[in-house]
Amino acid sequence: MNIGDYIKIGSYYKEPIVWRVIDKTDDKLLVFAEHILTYKAFDSKEQNNFSDDSDRIHYGSNRWKDSNIRDWLNSDDEQVKYQSCPPQKEGVWGGFNAYHDEPGFLSGFTNFEKSFIKPIEISSTIPELDRTNQDSSIEGHEFECAYPDIAFRNYNESLRETSLDRVFLPSIKEIKELVLEREWEWAKLPTLGAILEDDSQKNYTWYWTRTVTHADSHGVRNVSSDGYLDCRSAYRSTLGVAPIMSLSTAIIHALVGDGSSQKPYRINKVKSVD
Repeated sequence: MNIGDYIKIGSYYKEPIVWRVIDKTDDKLLVFAEHILTYKAFDSKEQNNFSDDSDRIHYGSNRWKDSNIRDWLNSDDEQVKYQSCPPQKEGVWGGFNAYHDEPGFLSGFTNFEKSFIKPIEISSTIPELDRTNQDSSIEGHEFECAYPDIAFRNYNESLRETSLDRVFLPSIKEIKELVLEREWEWAKLPTLGAILEDDSQKNYTWYWTRTVTHADSHGVRNVSSDGYLDCRSAYRSTLGVAPIMSLSTAIIHALVGDGSSQKPYRINKVKSVD
């Protein structure tokens, strides 16, 4: 399996999910969903018992580590255990696309498929509100509503924290270095399931990243339909979700297909796995 190959693994809205390999090491593969799979808020409005920040109470939190969307993407439970306010209708923009009672994303994968999904340490920017013991000289990520080369300014030196995840939203760094610098298309279209299940019927082609703005506690960067890296409040529930997933390279021994977009790799459980 090579960078650029396609693989089908898991399902959502009863549709198989197509992923593209965007990075490879000796023991892990990173695969990026080829389409927008669903429309969901990054995070619900926070209540006073979870936050005393006015912006987060009204617009949700932009901290990836505590977000509803992270909890949902990494869960295979029938009832997801949310760290903060669940994404109920009253907590998301317009009441659209609430998902508090939806099974976790990984519930759409078989146990055999899940055996190849491995956690990886990722780095995410954080706003000033969540600065803890970091050096005060470390700057926050500057917001520029622009194309990646401009929007990426000071990203590598910006305030951040790490987390351990199996499935996660892309950062603008991953989009720039693992997609755009290979001259691949970064715009994404929604699946038929995403279109049909979108309560708002807006069917935007914008999708979330996990990169946040430094100056406020609710703004999250998104890839817009015109190729800009824009920003929306975390509770906006009409933006798409196109995640990245970490797989063990052991999966290679269980695949059939040729890795093309027409004939993606898929798991054949009959094949032996070393």
